[in-house]
Amino acid sequence: MQKPSKTEKRVVRGLMHVALERECGAFLDRLVEYIEGRRGELSDRDVYNGVLKMNNLFQKHLLADYVNVPNVDKYPRIAYLYSLGLLTDKEISSVSDAGHARIKEYLDELKEEL
Repeated sequence: MQKPSKTEKRVVRGLMHVALERECGAFLDRLVEYIEGRRGELSDRDVYNGVLKMNNLFQKHLLADYVNVPNVDKYPRIAYLYSLGLLTDKEISSVSDAGHARIKEYLDELKEEL
């Protein structure tokens, strides 16, 4: 397996940034929805504790999916983010042909697991 070039690494980091932005936006939407839905039903302290719990879970998710991803091979993560709909065909079009082949390979593996 050949290591990705600096340009390819930059492209992959950019794709992960796009997916992270989308996930953060979706999390904030869920948070607002939670606060608006629970206020009045629960005490403000209980709502606050719920927000803290949601935030802690989201931080663990970010650490696992974005921060602690090895620098060696991020193609499986890109394939996973693509399968979740966080990345589009147009966005991954800037990945090299070899990168596309790796992403397709991992997508096929994901489909087999389901």
